[in-house]
Amino acid sequence: MRKIKISNLYIKYTFIFLLYISLLSKLVVSLSISPNEKYACFLYNYNKYYLFNLEEQKLIKKYEFQEYYDNAFFISSDKIALSKENRIHIMDCILLKKETEFSFNQKIKDIKVFKENEAETYFLIFTDYSIRYFKYEKNTRKITLLNQKGLVKFFDVVIKNDQVYVANNVFISIFTYSKFLWMRWSNQKNIKFNEAVYSLDVGSNKFVVLHYISMNKRKVGIYTLNGSAVKIIDLEGNYNQIWFDFNEKELILFDQSNSIKTLSQDGTVKESSIFGGRIIDMQKYPDGFVLTFEEVDKPSFVVLGKNFNSP
Repeated sequence: MRKIKISNLYIKYTFIFLLYISLLSKLVVSLSISPNEKYACFLYNYNKYYLFNLEEQKLIKKYEFQEYYDNAFFISSDKIALSKENRIHIMDCILLKKETEFSFNQKIKDIKVFKENEAETYFLIFTDYSIRYFKYEKNTRKITLLNQKGLVKFFDVVIKNDQVYVANNVFISIFTYSKFLWMRWSNQKNIKFNEAVYSLDVGSNKFVVLHYISMNKRKVGIYTLNGSAVKIIDLEGNYNQIWFDFNEKELILFDQSNSIKTLSQDGTVKESSIFGGRIIDMQKYPDGFVLTFEEVDKPSFVVLGKNFNSP
């Protein structure tokens, strides 16, 4: 009888733990912005591909793939990687002709370009439990794994000043990639917090972190770059991303509703923009924010300038 009770208790707490993990896992990012900030691509309902010109602010490509994919990411200014579980197809972002493919042993959560030149692009692939650094040679289409590191649990990433800031469970892990002759290596620094780092942004001399507390509770922390707390704000709401505005005076919150929320440093939340449809994705880039809206059978796009929240 005692064994049965222990077994039932174990099952109960295992279920609670798995439920907590499922709530903590954000939706996979769908909107990807090219390294030259010219395009944004979006994969809708797993096989409908959209390419949006950010400079002209118009849709320039719509295509329906025969195969279903998990996501689409830029890996250079004109190449995308379509991911499916642990497999990747690389294509030109406009012609959509498959150039090469490769795979490894974990499902892909995000891809970010680290550096690019005329001959090659260096990009990072994030899984739940790893970060991997690749080189893609444009002429030969050769892909080389340069470095890899384990993660506790991936949630978010920001690349700034040639450093990679990863929301890694209760840590911000900061990676710096170096090269000398034929040798490559990465340095890693970890800053530990008490709660999970659900989303982060990096300012001129500070971090902002969205901590996960429970399904409808968050905590926002503003920290110095060495992890010392400057301001802590308790927050009600199911937010899953946070950014500094471009003046670093207010914070921008994203919760997949039909409006954008701004958070002042005194803890006041206000709706700065209200739209007719639900915002299904939002990304920050050097000229502002790109929003994707859910419509009946297709997404639509809006670009907000840097000062959209100014009075």
